[in-house]
Amino acid sequence: MEAGRRLRDAGVINQAEHLTVATKAEALSLLTGDLRNLSLEKMGPVDVPTSNVLESRFLYIKNADPNSVPRSLGTPPPLPPPNASLPHCIGRTMANMETGLVKGIWDETPGSEENVTDNPNKVVGISASNGAVTASVVLVLQDSDLQCVKKGDIIVTYSSSASINMVIGLCGGIVTNYGGMLSHAAIVAREYGIPAIVGTQFATEKFKTGDMVTIDCSTSSVTRISK
Repeated sequence: MEAGRRLRDAGVINQAEHLTVATKAEALSLLTGDLRNLSLEKMGPVDVPTSNVLESRFLYIKNADPNSVPRSLGTPPPLPPPNASLPHCIGRTMANMETGLVKGIWDETPGSEENVTDNPNKVVGISASNGAVTASVVLVLQDSDLQCVKKGDIIVTYSSSASINMVIGLCGGIVTNYGGMLSHAAIVAREYGIPAIVGTQFATEKFKTGDMVTIDCSTSSVTRISK
């Protein structure tokens, strides 16, 4: 960030953080004042981006909706072979991987049809821990939303990252759209002994901040009690 601040102060870029979206060659060209489209040896010519180009990149990344990204580009990947057709030890390993890591890539999360059509107050996913809890929802769509979390609240989010560690000790439970048994949310929920349902796909669409919901890990479900 110091490099970005110096470029900002010199009037080369608009904001210090905009340097984070430049490539290595672009950043070095900007820092060395090499505006003749020269770059490091072996990197080839570089079109040095203008301050407005860097700002445009930065804003695109900042405002991009991760939920709008398709599961695959081009032809969808083929389904994996049935686990039953594999040698026992391999089939068991694949089943664990699908539950822990890649659930939702090839198929829908269990109960997803119910989530969409049958019950507007309920989602079903994967129980990442044990227990049940009823509490108020805090919808966390960006890190700044974490400041709204109070003791006992249930965090509902796309998927968790290390930033959630700051408030995990306050949480009564965690619900995510994405993830399996080995996702970050699942692991920290087990470490802290709080109920968690992951891989629901639609929790952030169904629930809003202030909703009272019940997480029930025995049924892998999250149900709204009241708004």
